[in-house]
Amino acid sequence: MRLRTFSDTPGHQLVLSLTPESLHLLHLQRSALGWRRVHQEQRPLPAGDTFLAELQTQLQQCVQQWRLPPLTRAHWVLAGDILGLTAPAQPGTPASALLPFAAADIRSQPDLFARSEHPALLWIHRDWLAEIERISEQCGLQLVELYARAQLLQREAARAGSALTVVLEPASAPTAEPASAPPPGLLHIYGPGGALLRSRVLEGSERSSALADVLQAELAALPGPPPHEGAPAQLLSASQPPGDWPNLRWRALAALSEGERLWRLWRSDLEGIVVRATHEELSGKLKALSVALGILGTLALGAMIWHDGQLQQQIDEDSADVRRDAPRVAAAQALKQRTLHMADSVQAFEALQQGGSALDGLALLTRQFPPPPATLLYVRAEPGALAFAGSGDEASVQALRERGLPGYGPLQDLPVPDFLADSNPAIHLQTQKLPPQPPADTAAPAAAAALAPELQRPPAP
Repeated sequence: MRLRTFSDTPGHQLVLSLTPESLHLLHLQRSALGWRRVHQEQRPLPAGDTFLAELQTQLQQCVQQWRLPPLTRAHWVLAGDILGLTAPAQPGTPASALLPFAAADIRSQPDLFARSEHPALLWIHRDWLAEIERISEQCGLQLVELYARAQLLQREAARAGSALTVVLEPASAPTAEPASAPPPGLLHIYGPGGALLRSRVLEGSERSSALADVLQAELAALPGPPPHEGAPAQLLSASQPPGDWPNLRWRALAALSEGERLWRLWRSDLEGIVVRATHEELSGKLKALSVALGILGTLALGAMIWHDGQLQQQIDEDSADVRRDAPRVAAAQALKQRTLHMADSVQAFEALQQGGSALDGLALLTRQFPPPPATLLYVRAEPGALAFAGSGDEASVQALRERGLPGYGPLQDLPVPDFLADSNPAIHLQTQKLPPQPPADTAAPAAAAALAPELQRPPAP
């Protein structure tokens, strides 16, 4: 049922349970968290000719009181005196032989709960169907589906696990007879797996003293051999009924409220007599949604194609700009390279200017170094020092010490570097650069200024 009501637009559902004594209503509303029970009420109904008029009045009052929107979907649960039930027939028996009316005068639906090859048949006369639909329309409701009263307890009967399960459902409204529990008002008989066999309303003395006889008559009326022969059978009721119940083991019926049973039936996947199939409505909405999504997809595809064209046009324009600017970019890169080379040249020139004293020392050493057989092997020229090593003899060493290097101090021994130790060089000297001397024309005035105080001092006595 949930699949058939998932796409309900108003967001309201009404489940109605009708028995000869009362009308029970359950109002459901859909919220962001799902369906929830909003209102629940039970209204007593009189017997006789005023039954239908009072039913419409009570239903109209609840619809107005709960402010249900127009065309709220209604699901009716009807007792056996309105919605009949035929037991499964023997193979080859036509359904018309089991129905009390012609097939054209009824609406029917097989009971598919037990998945039997020969299921029971739910049926309702078209006059009753027209009357219920008229009452629904007068109250602003839309009749969707009709359920048998026995389907409320079908799952509980299936859990009993018996070949035959008899359920005595208590009356919906209290009677005048004082009792600790309401007397049974409805009789349901189920086969293996909860398959529907019989369902009827109990009247008068059938609810007490003649209940066992009624049950025996109903079992005897079932077509074919009794389904409980040689197998255990169970009796489910609110309290253990009086009388002799042979071959039936009593078990208490689950104590659930009417609203809870209606809620479970509405949430289940049980099938009733469908008056208005909502599958087509759901399919129509899905088709409309598919068409809308298709249109949106086409528009999105067109937008993507247009955007792709714009991107391609922009790429072509950018490529033309790149080709047009390529010579200028190449010229700018060449200018950048030349600028970098010039900057490197300037830095190298400045480095040569700053390190000129070291190069001067190397040039001076080259001029002052003794002639062959003396050979220069190693030089370390720094701005303030000069170290060198070479091959030669004692005369070469002596000549270097006597001549010296102009602008440098006396030559001193240099420890032979490790990489020259094997060659055993005879010349290994080092010296420090002397500070620069002031020019001669400025040296004399400076010396005179230093001697001026001495000249002005009087001679000692």
